[in-house]
Amino acid sequence: YELEVFAPAKKISFDPQLVIKDAAGEVVADVEGGVGSNAKASVDAKAGTYTITVKPGDGYMVKGGFSYELEIRSLNAAPAAAPVAAAEGEEAPAAPSAEAAAADGAPYSAEQLAERVDYLNELCPDTYCEGEFDFKFTKLSCDAKDSCELSFTAQKYDNHKKFTSAVAVKGFDKLVLADADDFKWEGSFDEKVSNALLDWEVKPVNGAPKAKAAKAPAKAAPAKKSASAKIAAPKAAPKAKTVAKAKSPQPKAAPAPARAAPAAPAVKRSNKNLAD
Repeated sequence: YELEVFAPAKKISFDPQLVIKDAAGEVVADVEGGVGSNAKASVDAKAGTYTITVKPGDGYMVKGGFSYELEIRSLNAAPAAAPVAAAEGEEAPAAPSAEAAAADGAPYSAEQLAERVDYLNELCPDTYCEGEFDFKFTKLSCDAKDSCELSFTAQKYDNHKKFTSAVAVKGFDKLVLADADDFKWEGSFDEKVSNALLDWEVKPVNGAPKAKAAKAPAKAAPAKKSASAKIAAPKAAPKAKTVAKAKSPQPKAAPAPARAAPAAPAVKRSNKNLAD
């Protein structure tokens, strides 16, 4: 068999060490891949029980542990599967696609959803679980190809408060990438999960996300009054103020003429006075 540990490319890279022991505890293989590289070992294993250990070769461990993938391949040539005989003139039946295998018209099969949940839990220590919460994803259900609900339990690191909740994950390109697809973070299912969890962390609550209530229909505009409606009577014109007639002024009597000054008395001068 050939065993290989794949270390994902991260900001803090993993140095994988692969140790294989048989039932007696003897080391069958012990290889180290180096920081950010893969560890691969080939063993000629006889029937029995073996213990496989994957650990950091340099002894450095991050909080929550490293994520990795382990592949075990048989190097024995397996017999080719016998092709299904088709009747003359008929094409051999094609293998059902993953989408066609989904039951009851669901967009994804139960196997696809379970594998995606397992992958999220493997990815969490280096991604979603590096914040304030330790997440454990439990269930994924989808009602459309780009709309799912992700259930999980979460425990806050500082006060150990626990939550059981779910978030809506929408608008992603693909739930599962094909082997030939190049991974892109923008628009991926992983990115949408990250955005949904970040929003949940702002206000963590228990329970599934509440559906947004539909907006109430706009009120109809009030109907215009018909022409036969009563017309308000115009206000009565204000009464004219009665102007009091001014009394014509009585002519004042002309003032009496001033009395004439008395005439100066005639001075009789005597001859003596005239002589003086």
